[in-house]
Amino acid sequence: MSMEAVPDRVRPPGCPPKPETFVERLMMWDHCGKRSFPWRLTNDPFAVLLAEFMLQRTQAPQAARVFQAFLAAYPNPAAVVSADAGVVVSSLEALGLRHRAVRLQGLCRAIVERHAGRVPEHLPDLLALPGVGPYIAAAVHCFGWGHDVAVVDRTTARVLVRVFGLEPASARVHTDRGVWEFARSLVPQGRGKEYNFTLIDFAAAVCSVRPKHSVCPLTDACCYYLSDHTPKASQAV
Repeated sequence: MSMEAVPDRVRPPGCPPKPETFVERLMMWDHCGKRSFPWRLTNDPFAVLLAEFMLQRTQAPQAARVFQAFLAAYPNPAAVVSADAGVVVSSLEALGLRHRAVRLQGLCRAIVERHAGRVPEHLPDLLALPGVGPYIAAAVHCFGWGHDVAVVDRTTARVLVRVFGLEPASARVHTDRGVWEFARSLVPQGRGKEYNFTLIDFAAAVCSVRPKHSVCPLTDACCYYLSDHTPKASQAV
């Protein structure tokens, strides 16, 4: 199944943008809106996996306060497995979810047992790990292993649906197969990591739940914006 933009008959004039226009403007915005987090400074697949694990239901600034100290103490899956469970719980307690320690040790144990302690590179192997879904698998595949793939979560799916006027079949937009397929078609070759980080930051800073239209570089081509700001035929008379 493929995902297409809203049909021409209901599409406001000027939208959606051409895919290359969307990518170009997004990457230009990156120069003034990029955020810095410690897990973005590494290509270590385990560090990326650990960060994504911590970021589940947790704000990035909060996860950042725990991430570096935890990674220094447990630099690989084997170190997490061999650690005392109580110590791991204490290390992650600041995130507010004690049960994550048990889940993390189970995940790391699977990596040790199935992949000799090395975070796998390929998506099927990543998806077979306990607690790893499509988003985390794609994030590790892209940010840890350097592959040009789409990384789709609730926030980035929101951007694509708004800008391109997509009509997902699923109410859970970030899991919709068509949205994922459309997202893959946008990823610029050789710049997947940069593009995905930028899209995530754009979703947080501009195209948030309450979008900041005044600073958005895409309003002249965004289906969501133009549907509310284009005069109807009756209004234009």
